[in-house]
Amino acid sequence: MKLNIKTIKNFSSINNFDYSSEWSIRQEDEITLYFQLVDSDQDGLRYLPTNNSYSVSVIFPTASSSSPITKVATQASSLDRSIWSIQINSTDKINSGNFNVTFVEGSNTRKFSVLQGIAVEALNEGGC
Repeated sequence: MKLNIKTIKNFSSINNFDYSSEWSIRQEDEITLYFQLVDSDQDGLRYLPTNNSYSVSVIFPTASSSSPITKVATQASSLDRSIWSIQINSTDKINSGNFNVTFVEGSNTRKFSVLQGIAVEALNEGGC
C-alpha cells in the first residue's frame, strides 16, 4: 500500500466536493483545508482506515526560519473515514510547495510527502 492524499476544494459534504491539483490559499486567511486519503497502488482509490485507532497530521514548512507547523487532522464526516480536514489560522505563516503527512493506524506509522501540494499567496507588505 502506498498512501497519498487528494486535495479537495469546494467541500460541502462527502458527496459534494471537487478534487484539486493543490490547495490555493492567501496568507493570513482563516481556512479549513480538506483532503482524501487514497491508496496510490490501487489507482487512487480512497483509503478507509480499518483500525479503530488512527490519526493524521500534516506538517507544513514555514515562510520564516521558524519550526514547521504541524496540524492534526480531523475527520470531515463520520460517514466517510477517508475525508479529513485541517484548520489553517491567520497566524500560521506556512510556505508554498511541499508538505509532509503522517498517518498512524494502530501500531503502524506511514509518512509521505505531497509535492507542490499548496500554493500560498503572500501579502504585499508595503511594496508596489
